[in-house]
Amino acid sequence: MNSKLACLLIAVVTAALGACGSADDSAESATNKEAAPMAAVTGNVFYLQRIALPDDAQVRVTLADVSKMDVAAEVIAEQTLYGPLQVPVPFRLEYDPARIDERMSYSIQARIESGGKLLFITTESHPVITRGNPIELEVRVDPVKR
Repeated sequence: MNSKLACLLIAVVTAALGACGSADDSAESATNKEAAPMAAVTGNVFYLQRIALPDDAQVRVTLADVSKMDVAAEVIAEQTLYGPLQVPVPFRLEYDPARIDERMSYSIQARIESGGKLLFITTESHPVITRGNPIELEVRVDPVKR
């Protein structure tokens, strides 16, 4: 075997082994990411009015970092539920606990839409997770004035 062919063969084998090592490392890190424990905030979205939701209603619930003033809240987790739905609408927002800073404030926000129109929205703060706040709660939404 000539030296150029031997060098080429060694380069190909080395590259193949390196690629296998990378694939194994990627698979291992993907498994580690999947194995990372998730936490959750759970509860129900409800309203006081005695009316049914339209069949096409969508309920969107978000967990947001509301610590910073004059800045849009950073969304940590979000869930959209599609109709037909009726209240109370259960939700479960899974989030990565590593994204939570005990010094910050987090809140649940909810809205109900139908046909592209906002019907109900949270009008009060619903603090969760930090500072002794719950991870299970009832979230009241109020009708949007037309």
